[in-house]
Order: sequence, then structure tokens, then C-alpha cells
Amino acid sequence: MSLIESRAIRLVTWRVLPLLMIAQLLMNLDRSAISFAGLDMMDSLSLSPEQFGFAAGIFFWGYLLFEVPSNFALRRFGPRMWIGRILITWGLVTILLSAAFSFESLAVMRFLLGAAEAGLTPGTWYLFTRWFPQRHRAGAVSKITLMSPIASVIGGPIAAAVLPLSLFGLEGWRWLFITLGAITVLFAAFFYLLMPTSPDKANWLSADERGWLTRTIDAENSETAGKTTHTSFLAAIKRPAIWGYSACYFFISVAIFGIFLWLPQVIKLQFANFGSAQISLISAVPYIFGVAALLVVGRTSDRTGDRRWHLVIICAVGATAFLTTALATDPTVRFVTLCVGVGGVFAYLPAFWPNPMSVLTGSAAVGGLALINSLGTFGGFFGPNIVGVLRGLSGSFQTSLAAFAVFFALAGVLPLVAPRMFPRAPRNTTPKGVPPIAQSGKSEVVKGA
Repeated sequence: MSLIESRAIRLVTWRVLPLLMIAQLLMNLDRSAISFAGLDMMDSLSLSPEQFGFAAGIFFWGYLLFEVPSNFALRRFGPRMWIGRILITWGLVTILLSAAFSFESLAVMRFLLGAAEAGLTPGTWYLFTRWFPQRHRAGAVSKITLMSPIASVIGGPIAAAVLPLSLFGLEGWRWLFITLGAITVLFAAFFYLLMPTSPDKANWLSADERGWLTRTIDAENSETAGKTTHTSFLAAIKRPAIWGYSACYFFISVAIFGIFLWLPQVIKLQFANFGSAQISLISAVPYIFGVAALLVVGRTSDRTGDRRWHLVIICAVGATAFLTTALATDPTVRFVTLCVGVGGVFAYLPAFWPNPMSVLTGSAAVGGLALINSLGTFGGFFGPNIVGVLRGLSGSFQTSLAAFAVFFALAGVLPLVAPRMFPRAPRNTTPKGVPPIAQSGKSEVVKGA
């Protein structure tokens, strides 16, 4: 790696990624708050397992309907304004969740929360195609997806601190929504002030660094456009690849969000004598495995350039772990394999997302990434509902965990049989048409940067 490349990526990583990471962290905290609130909210609102699963999952209907339009609006209005709007809107809806008084009101507000959050994740992936060359994307994706398990790691202690509260006549689970929503609204102002617009206007990069970054990304996009017809949104949605990627992401999302929104109650059934605060703390442990798995996979996938076999192996290990959790009788074995399975679902993401990013450009990248994310994430509607229905029928979570093993295995089928959809990342980040830069170690710095 050249000195200019190294400096440019380091600066982008420090100036752009933290804002997007915090946004993702808050998004995952707010959307998953219901999993912790459910420990007390189900009794407070007299919810059945089926009703809780439906309310948790209907979030993804709002997400599905508004995802693609939101991503086109991001391109029209710019990332600072549009993502700032997304943050404010979902923060306010999260606060409103504290006012839920019935199953119906909870379901409506969860739908609105999904609509409000729509656009952040595919918008982030689109920004990656403008800020990060292909070789560096898995590492960047891993840092973003890392926020999901981290949200659960820190969400447990936050919930443990807030759930016992009873202030001004409001129960602790209501204060959990108010607290998290208010933090999100406050962060929206910081995001708008600090988020840079585009690499060519980033005065904190030197002229050499800015030139290398823009030329490299433009050349990669030109190469991709020359190899594929996936350059317009309408053309892209007619291609099987878009639907293949969506299917992969759908299967893994069933497992991700089924576990994500029910894990505290899965653990509560194993530790029946523990209170809600203690269960919230224990629930953080499996997500620590998710953090470790994300870091390892993002690093090894970028270093080797391999995406495909990473995905196949992750799915094989994850499916085995969930099936073992469902069948085992020893509590320790069940908890350990549950941790491995949770680690696997999060490890899938940094090896998956660089693939559609590498074959979509132009309008296809804007709408295509949003379409893959929205259709795939719609698995989040089915995951919690599958658990709720099977939990209501059987009284346990074993059947649900076995179902997750099946969906996990399905997520690995396409990478196994369709290698062209999961190409190796280029080891040399200088595409054709980008002249080499002298490695003097010096570069011109823009005045006033």
C-alpha cells in the first residue's frame, strides 16, 4: 500500500466512519430497545408471544416500503441533510413508543419507526462506494455492522439501569424509549454539522490524497460499468443478481432479527430465577462473540480478497451452532453454541455487502443497494414472528432455533453455487487508468485544511 493511499484511507476512516458508526449504533439501540422493554412491557400491555412477535416484526414493513425512495432522496438532498432528517424522525418516534398503551398502538408506532429509519443503512453503503476503494470496503463494512452487536452489548447495561426506574408515574420500559430517542435527536445536530459532503471537497485531505481517492474510485466505477449493465436502477432490478443478493440477505435477516429481538427472553427461559436487569446484562454476552467475529472476518476478508468462502464457512458453522443449541440438553452447551451462532450471523455481513457494492454503479448503486437491503431486511418481519408463533405453540424456543439453522444454511447456498456473484476483491487498489503516484512520502496540503 502506498503512503498516499495509507494516509487517505486513514483520514477517511477517522473523519467519515465515526459519524456513520454512531448513527448505526443509535439505530440498532432504538430498534432493539423493544427486546429489553419486552421483559416488562409484555406484562404491562398484556401481550401474547404472537402479538409481541408481530409488533417487533411489523417494523420491517415500514422499512420495506420507504427504503428505496429514501435512498434516492439521499442522493437528491445530500447525505448530511437527509441522514440528519432520518435521525431526527426516528428519534422522535422512539420517544413516542413510550406512550404505547395497547398492542395496536405499539404495532403502529413500530411500523412508523421502520419507515423513519429507512434509508440509513443503504445510504451508508452508497457513501462507501464514493469514499472507499473496493479493497477497503469489507473492513469499513465490518466497522459499521459492528455497531449492531455493540448496541446489544451496551444496550443490556443501559436497560439494566433504566428498567427498574419508576419516575413521574412512568414505568422503566417507557423511560428506556424516552432516553434512547432523546440521544438520537441530539446526535442529529452533530451529524449535520460534521459530516463531509464528498471526497473532492474534503479539504482535510491533501491534494495528492484527494486526487488519488477520487481517481481510484472513479476508475473502479468505470471498470465496473464496462463489465455490467447494472448502471441504471431499472436495468438492475431486471437482473437475477439483485434478487440473488436479496435472497441471501433475506435468509440471514430471518436469523439475525429473530434472535436480535427475542434473545433476552430466550435467555430468560434458561435463567428463570433472574430478574429483568440481570437478564439484560447476560444478554450482552452473545453479542461480544458477534463483535469478535465481525472484526476477524472484516480483516481476513480484506486481506485475502475472498468473500465467497468466508460466507460459505460462516453459514456452515452458524447453522451447526443453532442446531446444536436447539438439540442440546446441557445449559452450558446451549449457551455457548448460542453465542457462536450469534457471532456467525453478524460475521456474515462484512463478507456479504462488498459483493453488491462491487458490481453496482450509478443509479443502480443508489436504488439497487436500497432494494437489496429493504427486501433482505424484510426477513426481520418473519424472524420475530416465527419465534412468536412457535413459542406460543410449543412453549419453548428449541423449534425456533432449529428454524434459524435452516435459514442460516440457505444463506450460504448462493455463495457456494454462484462464484461470479462473489468475486475476489482486487489486491492492487490502483485500477487501469489511474497513474501511479510518486512515493516520496510528501504531499501538498490544501491551504486552510
